[in-house]
Amino acid sequence: MLTTPAARPFPAPRLRTGWRAIQAGPVDGVPMRLFTVILLPLLILAAILAGVWLGGETLAARELARLSQAGLGFSATSITPLRDPSRIGVHLTGAGLTGTAGQLHLAEADLSVKPLSPTVLRLDLPASAKVDLGAGPQDLGLSDPRASLRLLPLSGLVPGRLGVSSGPMTLDGTPLAEKLVLNAQLAPLGHDAPPASVSAYDINLSLQGLSPQALPELAGAAEALNVSGTLALIGQGRLWLDAAPTPMVLAGGHLRPSGLRIDGAELQFGPLTARVVGMLRPDAQGRAEGALAIYTADAGPVLDAAAGAGMLPGSAVKLAGTMLRSLSAMPMPGEADGDDPAKPRSINWPAPTAGQLRLPILFADGRMSFGPIPLGPAPAFPAPIAGAQP
Repeated sequence: MLTTPAARPFPAPRLRTGWRAIQAGPVDGVPMRLFTVILLPLLILAAILAGVWLGGETLAARELARLSQAGLGFSATSITPLRDPSRIGVHLTGAGLTGTAGQLHLAEADLSVKPLSPTVLRLDLPASAKVDLGAGPQDLGLSDPRASLRLLPLSGLVPGRLGVSSGPMTLDGTPLAEKLVLNAQLAPLGHDAPPASVSAYDINLSLQGLSPQALPELAGAAEALNVSGTLALIGQGRLWLDAAPTPMVLAGGHLRPSGLRIDGAELQFGPLTARVVGMLRPDAQGRAEGALAIYTADAGPVLDAAAGAGMLPGSAVKLAGTMLRSLSAMPMPGEADGDDPAKPRSINWPAPTAGQLRLPILFADGRMSFGPIPLGPAPAFPAPIAGAQP
């Protein structure tokens, strides 16, 4: 049995609410909080451990205990070899994960690979856990949670594919969401990759039946919108990283997003719908640079509700409400270049369909604006994905 010392915080993306949530950009937010707290640290630990599986379960357990001392925000009461002929791995009891997004405590969890598929790591999680998202410990219920990671041995054990899913989830006994599915696939950099990019992943996310009653931020938005029902989010995009996420890089803590392209994020909240398309990357000062376009036929009600919920400055919403059609007609960055081959577009901006408006959110020179209407400082681009906090 191996006992680990107290954990240091695992650096998950910082989460904000209200107007600060809008400033934080599209990567952070309530829908991603549980993934950040629960599964991202475990997936990173699994990727780091991949390099030691061939040494056997005892070595893997020792390596995990050693890594827990390196500031990965992980602790466990015990780490023991599985001793299961059908798989190679370790069993954790009293596992704790701590990060800026919150804390998670698991009574037990397994990390393992099959002998005939040594490059596919599987995470087996319990049906219940304790989670603290900033408002105190809560009981989290999971149904058939699954997470797996396929590694590429000839590329330094870079993850080639990642999959995360869960059935119905509850928070303190209240229905939280009906289904979560997230998949990431290693992808080519592409002509539109930000300059600092070394690797890229295509992301597909589906979150169904998210209940506003379980989360105060969503409950406030639902009240302001005067809508009932659940929230659904389906999105596709590409995430660029400034390094290849090998076990060595993850253990060293040097991995940051270098860009995010949202090919389409469809959001439905009760009867209201919206679609987000855009691309962001860090500028020289580390603030978001780029643009987002929000397509919706419910622009007026959504903006009024956003102001009422404190998600947007009331003065900006009032001004925007008088010029929605003018804002929608504004060209998005790169559109004026047309199909000039000398100026390839980083993203194709669809024209709004009949009845829709296209609302531009711009990030430039350290500032954020709603078309020409200033909104305040641009948010910092997402925090490091791995590594110890300062």
